[in-house]
Amino acid sequence: MKRLLLLSLSLGAGLAAASAQVTPSDVWKLDSGFGYTRGSYGLNTDTEVWFVPFGVAGDGTDWAFSASTSYLTIKGPAAAVNGIEIIRPTAQAESGLGDTMVSGSWKVLHEAGQLQVALTGKVKLPTADYNKGLGTGASDYTLQLDLLQTFGTVTPFGSVGYRWLGSHGVYQLTDGAFFDAGAAFKVEDGTSVGAFYEWDEKIAHGAADASQVTAFFFHKFDAHWSANFYGLAGFTDASPSWGGGFSLMYAF
Repeated sequence: MKRLLLLSLSLGAGLAAASAQVTPSDVWKLDSGFGYTRGSYGLNTDTEVWFVPFGVAGDGTDWAFSASTSYLTIKGPAAAVNGIEIIRPTAQAESGLGDTMVSGSWKVLHEAGQLQVALTGKVKLPTADYNKGLGTGASDYTLQLDLLQTFGTVTPFGSVGYRWLGSHGVYQLTDGAFFDAGAAFKVEDGTSVGAFYEWDEKIAHGAADASQVTAFFFHKFDAHWSANFYGLAGFTDASPSWGGGFSLMYAF
């Protein structure tokens, strides 16, 4: 699953290349932006999350790397918010650094115009303050298979994988599978629109599986600058009811 905190980076560094129908060689990008989500998560009061992500990504011929974190503000009583996996000891608004995600990919197949396959591993580092309810205070690990192929102006893509959640002092978090699938549509050179669906197996006993859809608009201004805008809607109590945001990227 593409975590909400990493959405701008994953869309920008990964889907932007697909949307533009190019395979960059040894390109490094910086990413930032703003995002917001809101949902009740089965409770009487909504939980709101504002976040400003910061990321760096490298994309080579047969490899890819990314690292990202964010500055968070969370307000609300939700006990567990799937997607960013936070445990809230307080309903009051708290702000601070979020968790850090580091990922590396090996592009098993990467010929232009053909099916592209990558094996990706991710590690979530617990840099968020657990006492403020900004994170679980534990490391998580993910292994996933990514698929992508361009057919003219359409680029279908998808991922399937499994994640192992670190132990938590209060809640018994459960490991589980996930998948996402969608497509990007080239409108003109440097401009694409698309959407994808995400499903995540529940992160705790008695909780619901997460299920949501995200639509995005990507535009490349020039050889260095690009932007991505997105909106999302959730379908279960484990997902936000709605949200949106944007990211701005600079490529070296």
